[in-house]
Amino acid sequence: MTNVLMCGPMNISGGVSIHMKNISECLSNMGFNIIFYDFSKNDTNNMYIGNFMKLYRRTIGLLTKAIIAHNDYDLIHIQSSGGICSFISTFTGALISKIFNKKLIVTFHYRPSIQFVEKYRFLFSFVLSNSKAFFVVSNKQKKLIENIFPWASNKVAVISNGFDAAKFKIIDKQLCRRTLYLPNDSKILLTIGNLFNVKGHKYLIEAVHQLVYVHRKDIICIIIGSGPLEEEIKEQIKSLNLEYNVLLAGNIAHDKIPIWLNSCDIFVLPSLIEGNPTVMFESIGCGKPFIGTDVGGIPEVIISNKYGLLCEPQNSAKLVENILEALEKKWSAIDIVEYSKQFRWDIVAEKIAIVYQKTNL
Repeated sequence: MTNVLMCGPMNISGGVSIHMKNISECLSNMGFNIIFYDFSKNDTNNMYIGNFMKLYRRTIGLLTKAIIAHNDYDLIHIQSSGGICSFISTFTGALISKIFNKKLIVTFHYRPSIQFVEKYRFLFSFVLSNSKAFFVVSNKQKKLIENIFPWASNKVAVISNGFDAAKFKIIDKQLCRRTLYLPNDSKILLTIGNLFNVKGHKYLIEAVHQLVYVHRKDIICIIIGSGPLEEEIKEQIKSLNLEYNVLLAGNIAHDKIPIWLNSCDIFVLPSLIEGNPTVMFESIGCGKPFIGTDVGGIPEVIISNKYGLLCEPQNSAKLVENILEALEKKWSAIDIVEYSKQFRWDIVAEKIAIVYQKTNL
């Protein structure tokens, strides 16, 4: 049996946490012994102390855990998200690998720019040198890193995000709408994402304004998520007289998301930047067409207009065109679901398990 020290954010919302939890469960079912170290554990509401604790848990805290438990694991797997504050955990993992002769696997979820990789070139080089495998979530990320570090190309591999097919499946739309007290006679657009600039909510709301006041009155757009732009988004909705057409639902527990996905007609993700969004797989798992932007790993998944429609980011006019086309088009939910099956978490976990087994020989 292979023992794995799995390190990453466990107790927060977001794609990395969902990825880590589901992959770990699948790997456990395959016979791997997973030992967790949670980066997100935080017992304070003070921002400064909280930021210090984030850095501490990814450096000294992780190193301490690795020392105390050094006899309990064979591999250390770092799930890294966000910018440098999160990536520093991979550097700590590389130190642990070097000092204690532990084999290191990294999953890098962040959508890095060339500037980001070049800025932290030494860190990347050190981590890649000491990793047995460096997973990224899109071919675009893979090519970027390989172009800068061609000597590490044999270590870099694509492991996509996925979804739980037992939870994210087709459920009767009218039943879901009754459960959520949503009208049956409206066309419902759904988007899920924290309220940050990079998620592009501004452009979706602009598109809804044009849809409602130029094309059709029956549009309701539901935004799930919270974040620092909440007041700004509320003000935009008010200024465009969209109080009855754009609903802010706030944070929704992940186990309730399938009901919301199945209540909508189309799922929309207007992001300016993305890696490989988990919610994309969850939406197609529910048979919903994905309307989004041509960024990150999205076009590597939405490869046909049988599954969705894409446009460049920051273009509300083109978003309007795609939404109108999607609302008029007769989609095959069965075809979308059948396509989605290759992205089930258990399928993704099997690919990771193969790397674990090769690494631990």
